[in-house]
Amino acid sequence: MSQLDFDAPLSQYFFEDVSEHLKSNEIYNLDDLMDLIYINDNNWWKSLHLEKETANGILKWLYDHRLEGVELPDSVLKKAIELTKPYYGHKIGVVAGAQFTEVVNPETHFKKVPQRAGFMHSERSQIVPLESFKVPDLFNGREGTNRGDKANCQLSAEDDLQAIHSWLKARGKNQNTQAAYKKEAERFLLWAIIEKRTALSSLTLEDCAEYLTWLEMLGRSSDETWGARWNQPQSTWLGPKNTTRSSGAWRPFSSALSYSSRKIAMTVVRQLFSFLQKTGYLKMNPFDQISPKIPLLPGEGKPKEYADRSLSKEQWDEILAYLEAMPESIQKARLKVILLLGKGLGMRCSEMINARSSWIAARNIGGSSVMFITVIGKGDKERRLPLSNEQVKMISDY
Repeated sequence: MSQLDFDAPLSQYFFEDVSEHLKSNEIYNLDDLMDLIYINDNNWWKSLHLEKETANGILKWLYDHRLEGVELPDSVLKKAIELTKPYYGHKIGVVAGAQFTEVVNPETHFKKVPQRAGFMHSERSQIVPLESFKVPDLFNGREGTNRGDKANCQLSAEDDLQAIHSWLKARGKNQNTQAAYKKEAERFLLWAIIEKRTALSSLTLEDCAEYLTWLEMLGRSSDETWGARWNQPQSTWLGPKNTTRSSGAWRPFSSALSYSSRKIAMTVVRQLFSFLQKTGYLKMNPFDQISPKIPLLPGEGKPKEYADRSLSKEQWDEILAYLEAMPESIQKARLKVILLLGKGLGMRCSEMINARSSWIAARNIGGSSVMFITVIGKGDKERRLPLSNEQVKMISDY
């Protein structure tokens, strides 16, 4: 199947009114659209001011083209799979020449998001959005141990929160980018103050190295495992999804972060610290000494490409049964040898093509004569593969 052109104008794939609307929001191609979805997860459509049915239509279209290069974040993929159900409770619009029928399941149409149990008032009062956050004087960073020479600082910021706002202003006017960067900076600042009890500008290399581990464990650990490592319980950080920022139940996270979300989180924080160092606000960037590699956790990632082409045992049984039912001929003998060399011995295509009968020879192993085929593989390296009497006969018959 051909791959989509992620740099082509969106008008190549979507109706004009949809592509023009996306273009007005600085989304010019599929690459831009995928970046936005990875940054904003399930809220990507809100930042574009799309109607829900149009957003569902775009998501359905992306899901239908997942074999042509589209890879959706886990949370968005889950939503896309819901759109394929026959009684999904929201309208799906027309976006790319395909008519998606509106069907409503009354039992799920008005489904409410349950409130997460376990929020304590004291925790709730600490965790608020960036625009409402009052940093304790002890942790505001005015005297941060990593603060640069104030006389040479290019920022007018007096404390860490002001420095973050200066960085956000420098990120450009794109609202989607601003929202994504603000979310990650907000999460990191809250983590530094409430979990680490340290000003952002006083964090050490060891402190910063812990942030990725914290993100990996959040929402995945038992309370006992979590409590043995971290100061604040997970309920401090996790709240109901789609809660308004003005709500007392708002939390920085609604679930465990996927691989792509952790990667974005660490990239944004690295860029924040790089900016603060280059402008002289910080003396050094601790993330410069921390590996940028984001590991996959158990169950994440996808199988290698070749694994998707593997045959099941039942499929192999059917192939072998078909082969045995063929009339005896040179073609049947050749197919048997091909399966022997490829499936039985694991030889590469190039090795099978170049194989010679002279490569087969008997060797004395432990007092017994064993037949081997010596193969010249990649890098001109030799390897010997043992052959049974039945396999030798199969080759001789051919």
